[in-house]
Amino acid sequence: MFIGVILVALLLVAPTAIQDAGAPQFKLAFGSRAQFYGPRGIAILGKNLYIADYGNSRIQEFTVDGKPVRSWGTHGTDPGQFLGPSDVAVDHSSHVFVLDFLGQRVEEFTSEGVLLATWGEPGTGPGQIYGAFGFAIDASDNVYIADSYADRINKFTHDGQYLSSWGTHGSGNGQLGRPSGITIDANGDIYVCEIDNNRIQKFSAAGEYLSQWGAAGSGLTCPERITTDGDGNVLVTDWCGSRVLKFTRDGGYLTSWGSHGSFDGQFVAPEGIAVDASGDVYVVDGNQRIERFGYLQTPIGQMTWGRLKARYR
Repeated sequence: MFIGVILVALLLVAPTAIQDAGAPQFKLAFGSRAQFYGPRGIAILGKNLYIADYGNSRIQEFTVDGKPVRSWGTHGTDPGQFLGPSDVAVDHSSHVFVLDFLGQRVEEFTSEGVLLATWGEPGTGPGQIYGAFGFAIDASDNVYIADSYADRINKFTHDGQYLSSWGTHGSGNGQLGRPSGITIDANGDIYVCEIDNNRIQKFSAAGEYLSQWGAAGSGLTCPERITTDGDGNVLVTDWCGSRVLKFTRDGGYLTSWGSHGSFDGQFVAPEGIAVDASGDVYVVDGNQRIERFGYLQTPIGQMTWGRLKARYR
């Protein structure tokens, strides 16, 4: 009876007692210089990870525990080949899209690596691609490309039909300074990180400027890639700062982790970042590896009745 009272009390106070679980803990790392050569982007499909292995001109697939599944791609310009894949994303049909930075195009594959389509052409005109680092896919499977060297965002249908673009070079509201990473939250809002302006900008699905945070003196240095978690929080890899920063969707700072080095939990120029359905965070590290972080113990505010009974039995 007494234990039951304690459990009820814990459940009642938990939602206000814990606002954020803090920085996740290191779980595992996998990869080596023999396996990767400048990995960049990362995407998750179910229990598998897809890595854009830039220097090896290929996509590598692993389980979330780091076991190799398959790889595809060779260096070249023929359909299905890559010159330097910088990012990877998955649509709602479980197709894998690859952004080829040097090839200035997008290629679509099945989850097993079978080529479905290739689209895009180099240039700075409407619907062209010029030095794109990152991209993202929305709930309608539209593709948004951070056209880094043209300082703009291009929007396409999933099969490459040009829809719209926004952004010009600069540091004002809605302007862009080498946009590198882009992500879309559950509300359809778009977050773009800019290497040159050291900030995050938030836009509507139509490209209307909403807000920003970061900029000079904020401690955010060289924000490289960006994603959101299941709670709508925004996670950013800080390329120069060798760390990951976590914010609310409005830019409120929550936590950060990482330092420069090659030990567990450290980074050298972190790039791609992704969050799985359980909340674990995967970071592409310049040490030629993938690091996985998570919450090893469930915070009381996230516990079920059964977990609480087990803990206090």
